[in-house]
Amino acid sequence: MKASLTERGNRLPLLITGITGVAGYNALHYFQKRYPGQVMGIRPQRTWRLVGDGIVPLDIEDGQGLATLFRLHRFRSVLNCLGNCALKSILLDPSMARQLNLESAAAIVANALAYGSRLVHLSSDLVYSGKGSGNYVETDPTDPVTIYGKTMVQSEAVISESDPEAAILRISLPMGPSFNRHAGAIDWIQSSFRHHRAATLYFD
Repeated sequence: MKASLTERGNRLPLLITGITGVAGYNALHYFQKRYPGQVMGIRPQRTWRLVGDGIVPLDIEDGQGLATLFRLHRFRSVLNCLGNCALKSILLDPSMARQLNLESAAAIVANALAYGSRLVHLSSDLVYSGKGSGNYVETDPTDPVTIYGKTMVQSEAVISESDPEAAILRISLPMGPSFNRHAGAIDWIQSSFRHHRAATLYFD
């Protein structure tokens, strides 16, 4: 019989960051259903339409607010889904990319360490250029070509250096709906079909 999360070391309550993104939004609903009353998520203050049980409006640059949230709830696990992968927006505003992809990671790992939280950090396969064989393993040297990829490499370094026990997952394109129904690949595909347009995903 498979052990539950609590049986494997009492790793609840769980905090999920970046719930306005596809990965965080879907993770929040999955884990809240599995562990009712034990999972919280944070979203930016401006995203006022995203409400519900366990959803906390908190800007990641609010260091005091983040520290207070950890102090009040003493999270035993953190799933960090924060990050901005909108390549055009990042290109136009690199400082925003640094704040969302790098400085946020530093703030989260600092609080996770302070409370002994198990940290799982979502990174991206865009830490690689894709110019190699494609059969990457985690020990392969990174060679990002976008600002997004570069800031994700930097955030990985911050996490690893601060908390060697943290898990870093380099995911590819997350699939699933987003809360605003226009942030993810599934949303784009559905919108294309509604307007009778082709939804070309890849050229090979």
